Amino acid sequence: MVSLSLLTINWVQLAQSGAPAGTMTAAAGGGMAGTNQQLLDQVLMASNALIALAYASIPVSLVVFIVKRRDIPFSWVFVLFGAFILACGATHAMHVITIWKQWPMNWLQAAADGLTAVISVFSAVIVWPLLPKILLLPSPAQLRAVNLELHTEKRHLEQAQSELRRAYTVVEQRVVERTAELVSANQSLQKEIGERLQAENELAQSELRYRSLFNSMTEGFALHELVFDPDGQPCDYRFLGVNPAFEKLTGLQKEAVVGNLQSQVVPGEDPYWLQTYSKVALTGESIYLEHYSEVLQKYFDVVAYRPAPNQFAVIVKDITARKQAEAEREHLLVELERKNRDLESMVYIASHDLRSPLVNIQGFGASLRKYAGQIEHILEQDKPLEEMRAELKPVLAERIPRALSFIGTSSTKMDSLINGLLRLSRVGRAQIQAETLDMDALIQSIQDAAAYQIEKAGVRVDLRSPLARCTGDRQQVNQVFSNLIDNAIKYRDPARPLIISISSRQEGKHVIYTIEDNGVGIAPENLDKIWELFRRLEPDENVAGEGLGLTIARRIIERHNGKIWVESKLHAGSRFYVQLPVSNGKAKTSETDHQERA
Repeated sequence: MVSLSLLTINWVQLAQSGAPAGTMTAAAGGGMAGTNQQLLDQVLMASNALIALAYASIPVSLVVFIVKRRDIPFSWVFVLFGAFILACGATHAMHVITIWKQWPMNWLQAAADGLTAVISVFSAVIVWPLLPKILLLPSPAQLRAVNLELHTEKRHLEQAQSELRRAYTVVEQRVVERTAELVSANQSLQKEIGERLQAENELAQSELRYRSLFNSMTEGFALHELVFDPDGQPCDYRFLGVNPAFEKLTGLQKEAVVGNLQSQVVPGEDPYWLQTYSKVALTGESIYLEHYSEVLQKYFDVVAYRPAPNQFAVIVKDITARKQAEAEREHLLVELERKNRDLESMVYIASHDLRSPLVNIQGFGASLRKYAGQIEHILEQDKPLEEMRAELKPVLAERIPRALSFIGTSSTKMDSLINGLLRLSRVGRAQIQAETLDMDALIQSIQDAAAYQIEKAGVRVDLRSPLARCTGDRQQVNQVFSNLIDNAIKYRDPARPLIISISSRQEGKHVIYTIEDNGVGIAPENLDKIWELFRRLEPDENVAGEGLGLTIARRIIERHNGKIWVESKLHAGSRFYVQLPVSNGKAKTSETDHQERA
């Protein structure tokens, strides 16, 4: 195609070079030069135009091919080849234009030819190095073989895919089943987790409530575990934990208690507690008891139970205030009962003892009115003075003085009874100023005050000092012992010298004083009556008194939370006992000291 194009170009150039007509005519064969020339031009134009169109269509098809087949290697070669063909078509188009316009050969034609030459040479240079690579491209037969292999492999792949689909279906089914199992297991697990979280939350709240209760409860709490000897017998117990209330109640600090043995914390504890708590820890049998601590001087409610094998927990509550209230209540009940007895006695006195002198006063008062009437009647009579004096003398000298004497005696009796009641009421209202009493000094002061009576009666006082100290109101306790010593002197036996012995002994939290005499004694049937109001066993005019001494003494001692009682044998003597609270200081009984000296 290129050779034909070049031949045509050369022939056209020769025709346009202006050669002599004769030459062209000779070459053409003679006389049809003009007609042949036109026909030739038309053939050349048509041929070059068709060539140009053909060249122009080829690059278009290449472009479509490249667009459609982007996978083809060396696509840029097709682009270069298309440019080469398009450049060749451009030269033919220029020839058509040149022949049509009858233009002489010009630089435009030369430029087109030069560009075509450059592209042609570049294409030729590029094609040869690419030829080995192009030759490596598979042939249609190879492609068919490859295609056949691909089809075979495709069938294998389809079979494999079918098997995979079946396997996938099976796996999918198993996945569905396993998923259902996992969902069910997950739901169960979630439920279990929820329950566990709820349980942990409840446990945490319970622990918080327990800890809050443990730290804020007013009852003391202590947890212990038993310690066993090599023979397997409980020999001690160890503190595992205590709460703040336990520290406050016992004064034992947590740091000094937890982890230590009871024998280390409280040495010398009563073995009873180890036996009791061991029984609780080993058998699980809970106990409740009340306990008074001599060390702490407090009453406690104690509850012990077993929280775990070989362990026991103790809940301790301070009930000292309750016990004191109960004691106070008992004291108030006793006091109320005593006041009721006193009230009954006072009512009896008001209705009997006071009524008796009042009846006398009323009776003799009526007699005085009668005597006054008699005197008025005598004075109204018109009688001689001597006769009137004789009639008035028995009335004025005997009857009226006798009535006035009885009225005076009854008034004195009433005054004495009323004063006694006032004294008794003052004892009940008097405030107790408690203090530690030196009883040796107190008894000595009583002896000094009664020294004249003691010396006159020839009394010997045997004071077994030192007497134990007690707690009480100095003035009121002095009144009690003064009354007892005074009674011993009053009711002495004239047949023998009076001996008064005073001693003491301590029993627990009380001191018991003994006042013993060898006087006339008291009959057994009167031992309870001597404490009654205005009770005098021997209402002798020679023995002064109102029968209030022992009543007041009992009232004073009872107000001191003590007791007073008597032991006596008629015609042998009496022994009065007075019990009072012991002093906080160390007391030594005089009886013990007397025995040591003996």
